[in-house]
Amino acid sequence: MPIRIVVAGLLPALAAVALICSRSVVGEPWPWLLVNLGLALIPLALAAPMRPGGRSWLAVPWLAFFPNAPYLVSDLVHYADRPPVPTWLDAAMLGSTAAAGLMAGAISAVWVARCLAPRLGSAGTAVASGIVCVLCGRAIELGRVQRHNSWDLVLDPLPVLWDLTRSVAAPLEHAETWAITAAYALVVAGFAGAVALLMDRQ
Repeated sequence: MPIRIVVAGLLPALAAVALICSRSVVGEPWPWLLVNLGLALIPLALAAPMRPGGRSWLAVPWLAFFPNAPYLVSDLVHYADRPPVPTWLDAAMLGSTAAAGLMAGAISAVWVARCLAPRLGSAGTAVASGIVCVLCGRAIELGRVQRHNSWDLVLDPLPVLWDLTRSVAAPLEHAETWAITAAYALVVAGFAGAVALLMDRQ
């Protein structure tokens, strides 16, 4: 991945870090948000060394960690009035981390798609990208609502598989699950599509 694209993915994260650190000066620190932001940058780090037609095996760990990036959007649920921290500071902090996650995730997704395109073809890449958006939305629901994380795929996969199986086997009984999945999939698809258009012009 060209260095300028990597830098573009990191700049919003740097702004978010500055705001998170600023919050610790005026109120209770939120180190967990820094951890979430760090996890959100893993997909970008995994995508960076990929090249079109080569190193496609990196797409596997990338897919496992990719939902951590747009997951930051769901951290907006933590927004509340928490004196002495000004509400405008928390709004800027949470908004910037969400934007940083979307930017890093979208850049990594577009780059991975480009690297896989020689193997999958244009139609296959489009279908795979759509599937990834849905999987990402489902993973965010699993993380935010069911409280699973990426490490559970390796360390404790059975509860994750159980929650997935239940929602697939009885989708009408898990309507909210699929509504959340669709909402986040739409956000990811829209942001990745916009980034793809911008990168295609370069």
